[in-house]
Amino acid sequence: MIKKLTEIMLYFKELKALDKRCAFACFDSDMFSYQIKIGDILHEITFIAEDTLLNKMTIRELLILKKIEYFDLRSYHNNKVVKEIMYSSKSEETLN
Repeated sequence: MIKKLTEIMLYFKELKALDKRCAFACFDSDMFSYQIKIGDILHEITFIAEDTLLNKMTIRELLILKKIEYFDLRSYHNNKVVKEIMYSSKSEETLN
């Protein structure tokens, strides 16, 4: 698994949230977004991947999608970004 996706998986494992369902939020410019609120933190997962997507998917299911080209996790508390992890296959390095 890609290092940054492993980092995100460990983050949600610590929150005991890997098997919680995220709700589809939007689709724009080939990018899919899902959201989940855990406690008072809203997590938004945005990605480009070649796979079958459902209206509600667990965090674990999102992290094992096939052919992920781009993945971005942003966590918000009181409308401020408190965590961001990004990955792009088009870049030689992962972002952040």
